[in-house]
Amino acid sequence: MEHLKFSRLILVFYFGFLFYSIGALAIENDVNYKSWYFIGNTEFEKYHIELEKLLKLYLFLPLGFTLLLNVFLLFMKLARSFKTLFLISFFLLLFILIFSVLVQVPIHVQLQNEYRVETLNLLISNHQTFRLIPTLFLAMVNLIILYKYLTRK
Repeated sequence: MEHLKFSRLILVFYFGFLFYSIGALAIENDVNYKSWYFIGNTEFEKYHIELEKLLKLYLFLPLGFTLLLNVFLLFMKLARSFKTLFLISFFLLLFILIFSVLVQVPIHVQLQNEYRVETLNLLISNHQTFRLIPTLFLAMVNLIILYKYLTRK
């Protein structure tokens, strides 16, 4: 019984961190990026340095924690019937994190060093082309897991 309570607690934290992270990604990528057009060249570097500190704490830490919980759930008895969906979720999370670190972060650094509208357009385009669909699919897969878990007999 204690094992079941612990498993359910892990599941609650997983969904909490996951949906929080998806929301934080949406705010950062679909709202914040577009507001950068209105920040002047001279203010952008200082603004971006402060933003990066906040993103580490409020976006990347919860996203990383979600990935760890996802791995944990892959091996839990409670989640066995959803293993394929959790595996899909794991690879989507991994893709989002790797893409962010290897593609988007270098563009952020480039923007911080020299603010150019063309570079900002590339950042937004990369997100819309390569990261938005996996993020939406991640939300959908996990809504399916949550629905199946809540409606199982």
